[in-house]
Amino acid sequence: MINKLLRVTKEELWALVETLTNWIPGRIGSHFRGFILSLVAKSGKRLLVRAYAHVFSPHNLIIGDHCSIGRFSILNCVGTVRMGNYVRMGPNVMITTLNHGFVKGTNIHHQECELQQVTIGDDVWIGGHASILAGINIGNGVVIAAGAVVTKDVPDNAIVGGVPAKILKYRN
Repeated sequence: MINKLLRVTKEELWALVETLTNWIPGRIGSHFRGFILSLVAKSGKRLLVRAYAHVFSPHNLIIGDHCSIGRFSILNCVGTVRMGNYVRMGPNVMITTLNHGFVKGTNIHHQECELQQVTIGDDVWIGGHASILAGINIGNGVVIAAGAVVTKDVPDNAIVGGVPAKILKYRN
């Protein structure tokens, strides 16, 4: 009971910090939010977090150097998100690390959750409104088109797009 109370308290304090820092405008705000996130997450240098981005369970985020999280993006790090260096996100990107169960005969509210890590390599560009689902591995040099839903692993240097995301071509 005490552990649950501590966990919920930490989550609520983090939500308050995110809310308060969203009012700091422009580049100063992006750098400040990155600094604040780096105090909780395992991060490299020069992390930028655009306004209204939300990170659930930031202590499970491992992020490299020179990365940015786009405006209104949601990173659900309950099952750990690992990002390499030079990962850039557009606005409204969604990365999740959990799936809800859907066993017949059990109420949805009482279903078990399955946690799976998401891994993103170096030099990756994630377009706006893209979604990356639990358990996905994204290689180095990948470009994910805006609006793509990534449901399968993506090899190095692939350019993917669509719903579900498919390989369109490779970077030269």
